[in-house]
Amino acid sequence: MNLRKIETLPGSEKPSDLFQPYMPDVDLLLDMDALFSMARRQVASGCLPVEQEPPLPEGTRSIAIVTPGRMIMFVPGLVPGSQSSERLRQIQKILPSDKPLNIAVISYTYLEALMKDKSKCIPFLGYLLAFSYIGHNVVVFEGHPSAFASGVRNCDVLFVDSGMLPFMQKGWIKTAYQVMQPNPRIYIHNRESYNLSQIVRKEEGHQDSKSRKPWWKLW
Repeated sequence: MNLRKIETLPGSEKPSDLFQPYMPDVDLLLDMDALFSMARRQVASGCLPVEQEPPLPEGTRSIAIVTPGRMIMFVPGLVPGSQSSERLRQIQKILPSDKPLNIAVISYTYLEALMKDKSKCIPFLGYLLAFSYIGHNVVVFEGHPSAFASGVRNCDVLFVDSGMLPFMQKGWIKTAYQVMQPNPRIYIHNRESYNLSQIVRKEEGHQDSKSRKPWWKLW
């Protein structure tokens, strides 16, 4: 594993609003696959890999955010036993599965903004924490072309924040299908409407989408 930094790649123009999504400058490491593999292994371990003050209840899982500077930030999840059976059923309706899924998420991860308010940066953060609660492994990053394939490689599900779509590489859907697990699920979360749309693969080279109800109507 070689996580040595090679260079810093420029992003898009920084807006005046701290919480307006844009593509920040990102660090390129010698082995980007190793970075994301490490993040996935750590969240799959089922507990926070770092000390917390005060200590969290035993069994608390976390999600990982790979920052543009390639630090892995861990966000503590929901306290074990805190969710009702009905709420769990609603979560499982969104991602039905009989096994833990590896979930990649592309959202706004500028570090200064994250440190001030993670939920403003990642508007569906609550759902990501809920997915972690039921056993799925969640890793969030910004989606820069230098990290995209590594960030989604071998994942079962990809969620994309609509705020980051203008900054993603051309042909990202095709790339995702090439490196993710067979028959992956790809969703777009609309920041304005809070709708969740699934990208449906009709045939090679063609995609379609189907909308679902706003998440707030499901939970």
